[in-house]
Amino acid sequence: MRIKALAFLLCAIGMFNQLNAQSLKKAQKYFELRQYDKAIEVYKKILEKTPDDKTATFELAECYYVQNALLDANRLYEKHINDQDIDTRYIFHYAQSLRSLGSLDEAKIWFKILAGRDSVLGPHYLKTCERMQSFKAPVPSMEVKNEFINTEGKEFAPAYVNNQVVFGSSRTDISFPGKKLKIPTDGKTFNRLFQTTADQNGYLKPPILFHPELQDQSNDMPLSYSQDGKWVVFTMGNWGKTERPFSFKGEGLALFIAKVSEQGLWTDVKPMPFNNTQYSNTWPCLTENGMKLYFVSNKPGGSGGYDIYVSQRFGDKWSEPANIGKDINTPGDEISPFLSGNTLYFSSDWHPGYGGFDICKAELSDGVWGKASVLDNGVNTTYDDYGFIWDKTKNSGYLVSNRENGKGSDDLYRVKRIGEPFSFIIEDNDAKPIPYAIVDLTACGLNVLNSNLEGKVNIKTLPKEKCTCTVSLEGYEPKTIEITRDDVFSSKQQKVVLIPRVVQFVFKFITKDKGDIIPGVNVEVSSQTEQKVENFVSDEKGQVSVNLQKDKMYFLKANMENFKPESKLINTSARTEPSILVLVPLERINSGNASNTAANSEKFFRTKGVYAIQVNTVSKNGKLDTKKYEDIIANTIVYSIKENKSLKVRIGNFPNKAEAEKALRILEKKNINGGFIVEDSEYANAKPVNVPAPKVVEVPKDMVVKDTPKDTPKESTKDKPAPVKIEPAAPVVAAPPPPDDNFRVRIAAVRDPKFTEDPKLKELGTILLEPRGEFTAVYIGYFKEQKDATPTLQKAKTSGFKDAYIVKKKDKTWVKAK
Repeated sequence: MRIKALAFLLCAIGMFNQLNAQSLKKAQKYFELRQYDKAIEVYKKILEKTPDDKTATFELAECYYVQNALLDANRLYEKHINDQDIDTRYIFHYAQSLRSLGSLDEAKIWFKILAGRDSVLGPHYLKTCERMQSFKAPVPSMEVKNEFINTEGKEFAPAYVNNQVVFGSSRTDISFPGKKLKIPTDGKTFNRLFQTTADQNGYLKPPILFHPELQDQSNDMPLSYSQDGKWVVFTMGNWGKTERPFSFKGEGLALFIAKVSEQGLWTDVKPMPFNNTQYSNTWPCLTENGMKLYFVSNKPGGSGGYDIYVSQRFGDKWSEPANIGKDINTPGDEISPFLSGNTLYFSSDWHPGYGGFDICKAELSDGVWGKASVLDNGVNTTYDDYGFIWDKTKNSGYLVSNRENGKGSDDLYRVKRIGEPFSFIIEDNDAKPIPYAIVDLTACGLNVLNSNLEGKVNIKTLPKEKCTCTVSLEGYEPKTIEITRDDVFSSKQQKVVLIPRVVQFVFKFITKDKGDIIPGVNVEVSSQTEQKVENFVSDEKGQVSVNLQKDKMYFLKANMENFKPESKLINTSARTEPSILVLVPLERINSGNASNTAANSEKFFRTKGVYAIQVNTVSKNGKLDTKKYEDIIANTIVYSIKENKSLKVRIGNFPNKAEAEKALRILEKKNINGGFIVEDSEYANAKPVNVPAPKVVEVPKDMVVKDTPKDTPKESTKDKPAPVKIEPAAPVVAAPPPPDDNFRVRIAAVRDPKFTEDPKLKELGTILLEPRGEFTAVYIGYFKEQKDATPTLQKAKTSGFKDAYIVKKKDKTWVKAK
């Protein structure tokens, strides 16, 4: 019976695997035919039965990626992206989705990984992320608004026809009177042409179907009409309902030209002579006189993916298409050309911009196209922006984008040139700008905005004649401002001063043994997130009164002759009392004790929290120069932890992880790399390496972080470990690192620094760490020549680190060695 049961089970497993394989082939076939909705349904059913099916997971992610559902795609990529032997395409699309979603630090990590496989794409998009992080956006000169006519489907490929706008849409809610709408049931895509006109504000009116006789020719888009409306060039395409109209890299897209009758019919339809089944031609743009055709093709011999070409008309003949040059075409994709006078607008995913496809322009001078430039941030976003058309007489136009807060996969947006914006200048009562202030303009018919690093909020228009807005920020009293349309159009800026919300703290200094008051105590109060430090002296009552801003963390340090220095962390979060009395006991120093000097040099390790930064590991008898740490991080101590035959050198201790991360960024700013955050719950082996005098460190502006969140735990002595008396450590002097750091062996990129405690890793050599956002890159170094690193690489692979490889230094980063 057992044998029969086992045989039945094996048979059932075999049948299940066979059915699963058949389902996977079916889904892959749908994907190849670009019937993504059907493919998604099959992949979902597969994953319901086998959730860990890696192939189905990645291919479902690809379906979502092509259809602009980047959050869904990102969620699926993450399930297996850290596995071994991942297809380069998945890594690229995962990194691109992170970039579009604004996760630039994590995107940079994956573009670096991609650089190890693709030396062109990886470094290029890594630089794009870095540029986006450091880029200071100019004041927008364009206003972009979502059109009311957009649907949950896709609206794309706008084109001017006389005074009308023609565009493609997957919507099915409009049909001709008396005609039944025939929607394909065989999985074929269904996009139709619609026409509309603009109202007095430039917004598109509700559309109608383009022409009753042309509706059997669905998917004939993008298109372009000559200025006189007598000729049309269109793409015979097959765009999916929510598919990006530039994602398909294969064959099958072709251009056709037709005459346009007085009734608007397309007659004498002919294929363009340069069509080819081996590649695609699409995105046509006829010049105003109809004598030149600009279009997009991925034909061999170009600069990259899709390039822009031009063909000259001679009677009924068209010249061989010519690539318009490398100042415009790049190794990436250039799509959707539109010519306005001598200005060519197009979209590119390669030119330095904001991410995704960005709208660019180039000028024609003496028959030569100049260098392309990206339009400002009033137009472009981190998402895909393309299909730009422009009417220079009306100073307005339209574009297509899949940016956030749209109505469908791709939407039409109205674009209008504007003048200088009206600005709010948000300041504190010391006339210093307040960044990240919240300006709620919803009562004015606008959105909720945030002030920039200069404290500015720009407004381009005011829908209502008169309204009120609220300016607020955590830690400040909110302020209500009344503005009128005349204010916006007559004034360039208006200052708004926010008053800090404060709590009065009264610190009373007493002796620890008898509770006597101590006048004349020198007190220093400093904020964790600002450079401001204030000094006080306790009065005859032993008191110091200080107004502290709410929802912030402060350090208090007290010094008095014949008393031990005292430090205290002050958290003003969740305090509602107008005044708070805090007793600060100070411990006497026994001046009569002959061994006082020795006792005083025997430091007690006073912890503020469990978080520390490990900055180095040296041998037990090694030497370490601590000077480079002493002058960088204030209110900390450099100490060592014994482990076997080595000493772990750490800087600590921080009240919370946010403060430790802030300190780590300051170290990196000072070119001290390789540190990582640890949690020290035991201090029995902790010995101070050097205890510098407390110093105030100027934090660079770009390193300033937001205030500690409200839920930061209050300081408590209940669960805090008792201070541990530390024996003075022998002086630790650093042995200088090997001077030749040309090559390293890259082991992994990990989230958990405890990875470095693997005994097998320690046996390989010197461990080097470089934090990268949420990840830490782990290397073994140092090597002068690549051949010197080869034995360590072989040993690493033998030890189980199969993804290890050799990297070499290039500028300030590391790239995979050939």
